[in-house]
Amino acid sequence: MNYLFRFTLLLSLLFLGLAPAHAKKKILFLAGPPSHANGEHEFRAGCMLLADALNESGLDVDAKVHWYGWPKDESIFEGVDACIIYADAGGRLGNKVEFLDQKVKAGMGIMFMHYGVHPSKEVGEKYFKPWIGGYMETGWSVNPHWIADMTARKGHPVAHGLEKPITAYDEFYYNMRFPTKDECDCCHPLATAVPTPEKTVKYINLWNEHGEKCFGTEQALMWCRDPRAEDGGRGIGFVGGHYHRNWAIDDFRKLVLNSIVWLARAEVPEGGVPSKSVTLEMLNANLDRPVKDKPVQLPTPDLLTQKPMPLPDLKARAAAKLKAQQERERKAQEKAQEKGPAKADKKVAPAGNESSSLFQSPKIRASSQQRSHQLSANIKGLSQIQLHVSDLGNKNYDWANWINPTFIDANGKLTPVEKKHIASAKQAWGSLKYNLNAGSKALTVDGKKYDTGLGTHATSTIVVNVPSGSVSFTALVGLDDGGAISNGKTTKASVRFSVHRPGPITHPTEPEWESDHEPEYVDLDQFALPDDLEVTIWATSPHLYNPTNMDIDHKGRIWVAEGVNYRRHNGRRPGGDRIAVLEDTNGDGRCDKSHTFVQEKGLVAPLGVAVFDNVIYVSQPPELLVYTDVNRDLKFDPAIDKREVLLTGFNAGNHDHSLHSVTAGPDGKFYFNNGNCGAIFKDRSGKNFYMGGPYKGGGGVWYVDHLAASGKRSDDGHIWSSGFTVRMNPDGTDCEIVGQGYRNSYEQSLDSFGNAFQNDNDDPPACRVSYILEYGSAGYFTRDAKQIYRSVKRPGQDHGRAHWRQDDPGTMDVGHIYGGGSPTGVTIYENGALPERYHGAFFSAEPGKNTIFHYQPTPQGATFKLEQGNLITSNPDKKYAGSDFVGRGKGDHDQNKILFRPSDITIGPDGAIYICDWYDPRVGGHGDSDQSCSGTIYRIAPKGFTSKSPDFDLGTVEGAITALKSPAINTRHLGLSALKKHGEKTLPALIELLNHDNKHVAARAIWLLPHLGEKGKAECVKLLTSDQPHVRLTAYRALRRTNPIGSQGTAILPYAKQLASDPDSGVRRDVALSLRDLPAAQTKAIFEILAPQVDHTDKNAIEAIGLGAANQENEIWLAIKEAMKPGEPHQWSEQFAKLTWRLWPSAAVAELKARALHPSLTPEARKFAVESLAFINHKTSVDAMLELADNELTKADAAYWLLRNGLGEWKGYNIAGELKTRGIYDPTKIKPVAVTVPAPNGKPSYSVADVMALKGDINRGKATMTRCIMCHQVGEPTLAGPSYGPALKGWGTGQPGEVIARAIIEPSHDISHGYGGKVVKLKAGGEIHGLIISGSDPVIIKSTGGLTQMIPRGLINGKPGNLNRSLMLSADQLGLTAQDVADIVAYMKQWK
Repeated sequence: MNYLFRFTLLLSLLFLGLAPAHAKKKILFLAGPPSHANGEHEFRAGCMLLADALNESGLDVDAKVHWYGWPKDESIFEGVDACIIYADAGGRLGNKVEFLDQKVKAGMGIMFMHYGVHPSKEVGEKYFKPWIGGYMETGWSVNPHWIADMTARKGHPVAHGLEKPITAYDEFYYNMRFPTKDECDCCHPLATAVPTPEKTVKYINLWNEHGEKCFGTEQALMWCRDPRAEDGGRGIGFVGGHYHRNWAIDDFRKLVLNSIVWLARAEVPEGGVPSKSVTLEMLNANLDRPVKDKPVQLPTPDLLTQKPMPLPDLKARAAAKLKAQQERERKAQEKAQEKGPAKADKKVAPAGNESSSLFQSPKIRASSQQRSHQLSANIKGLSQIQLHVSDLGNKNYDWANWINPTFIDANGKLTPVEKKHIASAKQAWGSLKYNLNAGSKALTVDGKKYDTGLGTHATSTIVVNVPSGSVSFTALVGLDDGGAISNGKTTKASVRFSVHRPGPITHPTEPEWESDHEPEYVDLDQFALPDDLEVTIWATSPHLYNPTNMDIDHKGRIWVAEGVNYRRHNGRRPGGDRIAVLEDTNGDGRCDKSHTFVQEKGLVAPLGVAVFDNVIYVSQPPELLVYTDVNRDLKFDPAIDKREVLLTGFNAGNHDHSLHSVTAGPDGKFYFNNGNCGAIFKDRSGKNFYMGGPYKGGGGVWYVDHLAASGKRSDDGHIWSSGFTVRMNPDGTDCEIVGQGYRNSYEQSLDSFGNAFQNDNDDPPACRVSYILEYGSAGYFTRDAKQIYRSVKRPGQDHGRAHWRQDDPGTMDVGHIYGGGSPTGVTIYENGALPERYHGAFFSAEPGKNTIFHYQPTPQGATFKLEQGNLITSNPDKKYAGSDFVGRGKGDHDQNKILFRPSDITIGPDGAIYICDWYDPRVGGHGDSDQSCSGTIYRIAPKGFTSKSPDFDLGTVEGAITALKSPAINTRHLGLSALKKHGEKTLPALIELLNHDNKHVAARAIWLLPHLGEKGKAECVKLLTSDQPHVRLTAYRALRRTNPIGSQGTAILPYAKQLASDPDSGVRRDVALSLRDLPAAQTKAIFEILAPQVDHTDKNAIEAIGLGAANQENEIWLAIKEAMKPGEPHQWSEQFAKLTWRLWPSAAVAELKARALHPSLTPEARKFAVESLAFINHKTSVDAMLELADNELTKADAAYWLLRNGLGEWKGYNIAGELKTRGIYDPTKIKPVAVTVPAPNGKPSYSVADVMALKGDINRGKATMTRCIMCHQVGEPTLAGPSYGPALKGWGTGQPGEVIARAIIEPSHDISHGYGGKVVKLKAGGEIHGLIISGSDPVIIKSTGGLTQMIPRGLINGKPGNLNRSLMLSADQLGLTAQDVADIVAYMKQWK
């Protein structure tokens, strides 16, 4: 009965359709190891996302993922129906291909995705074609990044649920190597798309002519091999999957899920394999190398509207590659043979530094894109040569081939090397093979087989007898594929080939460093510039790498300082960085020759090179070095040439804020600057300079204790701060500080009138372009060099004005503040090839904005009007990336336009403009990301321009005048120096030059006049009465420069008095400045003339009076007061009050106090009197301020200044007790209030893409912005709210909407520079989150709402730490919807 019951039950189940279920389909994913940047080639995360989708689909499947390498336990393959390999280089399967082959033949389906379809050709032909029906072949297939509209094969199961084309931007390979129909009758496409130039965003390393030919033709992006079940498993290839974000495209994902199910021979549902939409959290799960607070973003619509990249000129690229190869070969031969032709039968070791090398190849690695190199060596006069292969430290797999080795005689007759020519051979493994490789198989290099050659194994030396009459030896040298690839994997083989004379094999120096990566550059079509100008490529890598700075000599040769060892990559070039010399020898407008002038291990990313004839200045902290090329061979030889340390003591090594380039002024002086790392140095006249400041950060090597030097008076009698400009004689004597208080001004340039201009870096967005007021401070540090600007920022003060302390006395006019950026090299253009409208232009390189800015400085009072325009940009849409002001993450290599990072700009003697490009997805933040170290020099000139550098003979007056007229600044310096030597006989030519049509060229003659005896000086003095202000100004400056500096320069005083009443405020400004350090008894009469004419609203005009009166302010103020007769304190004019404010005289304390207390004055006037007292660093001023703090009329203002100064400049007066008595600051009564910023709760509820898909409303955005008032100043027309967070007004106008949205949704994604939150832990418990205003005692911290607290150190537990997230609440925390954020974005984009 039991058996009958069982049979009946089973039969019933069958009839009811409830038969036992089939076993689940087993699917195995093999995910390769990480190899790319975050969000690219995310093999593990992609596999896990797909596996989860399959397991949650409701289908009978069981998907598992194994990652990073071949499974140790191969039992994991048991019962697997489909294996998906998502990995690099065909999965790098090695000898496991046989294992997989057996599995596929037994019925297991196999699929390769993205780079997985790219095996070696051998593996592709033998396995991939039989498995999946095709593969990617180097030299045949291509890998552009393009926007594809994929159409799934209609009627096929993979197309289920896919009615429309699938549009995605990815690195879609195409033109695969497919079998013929005869080879496979079951192979066909599964998804196709048509590539076009309009859809191609970027062409990269494997682009070739086949890809171009395929434009407009249907290409298989997914294909299959579909054999009968009894003939083995199915196979699929899919080229997508470079960008991890594409898995969030529903149909893209469905196509792949459908194909996997079909691969496993399971049924694909009619609607396709279901899966839930991928969220940002899902997308960022299981990433290989997640970047903190920088998630991989969901795909956005703008990815599908990207600008196409111009089609590469393959012929030009091939020609350039060949040219570069030939250049490397030529350089190697030139270096090897620079001592002359080979000597016949020389059997002894070369003497001295002579090398035995006749030829040396570049490094050839198994990983190199090309593993071969064509050589040619001059062997004239030799009876033997040595063919040598070095193993470069790796002794395995170094199979080296000499393909088609041939001798050539003088008549061109070819003699192949045969066995009879071989005298001897030694090698590390095996024996020399003839017409075979080291493994006794066919000679094969780069996939191509050769019949003739020598196969050896490094290290190897083959001695070859040279046939009589031979003059050269040629061969194709290469790393054999048998050594480069083992078991399907690329090995670590690396070799270098060389040809030598007989005797010991020697090299004079280490081989020149070369990047292992293909050089890259920004394509010319990316640039926007004026229609009548054109940009061309003058030079690119390998002629130069990572250019930090450049200069152009009078012959038109470009000298480049390189930073291969920059920052964290110090040591990448073991021999040290170098100064390279680049030449265009055939005049075709492109560099065709380059070599190293000097390379030293001590050169680590030097930031400056300046060339004056055969004297080269190199800025390498802590030293300013001078190399003299004595024999003028353009190569530094310590046995012949001269190297000296001109000056030393500059911080910091391998740091951006350090010693920068030397430039020449029209006065014959040299100028250079140093960033805010500070310095302690002595000039060649014996004067010590102490350049202090509180900054010490950003890594680097610090050589002197500039912190301890802060506030110390230099030997010139002044207190200076770091971030400074030096003027000196070329021999390092008579140094003067002519500007200070910068952050990191990269360079300065002077026009022919002597006006100096610079740019300066931001901290945070307040980059500036400024006229340098002589001796002036930009204001980054306080005047005692002990505090940074943040410590003295006034309540509610605009950020730009606070950053450069524009509301304080003692600072120069800031010029043009343009916001975020990272400015570098500058120059002034006065004459040359460009149209006349550029005469007098100031050009400023801005890598953060991929632009060269153009200013046309126009005198405006005592300063200059500076309106910004563009000379050239690769980013006209202003969608910036990879810079601090738009987030610290690096940009995308696919965005070619943002990789233009100009590091310097220079004018050539041909009158063209030259720009060197650092080329990197990242700029700023003390780092770089471009592994190729690519560098390019671009030339800007009129269309059809032909370069010609004028020849001249400095030994003649005519030749020196020609040099003086040069567009190139350093060439002009040579002319000026030569004309000085020629003396008085040059006077007629210079007087003629004064009438030149170009006022800049004419002005150059003025500087020479005082050097040409009494007649010359008399001519200069006559010019003081010119009707042109720029002539009077230049003549006065020329007379000043011939005087001794400091207190001995009184000879200028008669001319100063003559010009003190000049109608031009720029001239009067310079008169005031020229009185500095001269005895007040002799200058006060001139000040009495100058002061009443001062425009008190002109910052530089007022500041010039103060700078001229430095260290003698009391005497000068009293003299001015006597002359101006301002009356009683309450009767003072605004002009006299402003002069008093700037001169900060202790003699004025009583009158300022009386003015502050006078009830008839306006509150603003009284407030200004209190402020004026605050900048007088004297005990009487402190006492007066304390008295004002007791008066209700002035109490609030006085208390503010007492508190600010009590922690700063007045700290030495010990006023703590007075502050306590008056209740201003009593540390015993302080009860800190804990203020914390809650961390966001989980991931954002919506994404940037969600916001960008919505249309924002400006008016709603303006209203919604009020929610930001606790941290930011908002509102129109009047700003309201605390000055706590970064200034927002105007910020959004230069930002992409995505950047604004992300800053609101995820404020911790990128924290604005200078706004990193701090945590103060209180001993009594609790924490305070905010910005540290002062880190001394007490600690001053500002928190949300602008709440500022002073916390005595005794109440704090340890030192303040980093919050490591933003102080700003996220959009979710503020209750902002996606529409709210879209509205704010719309408002901020237009809020100026």
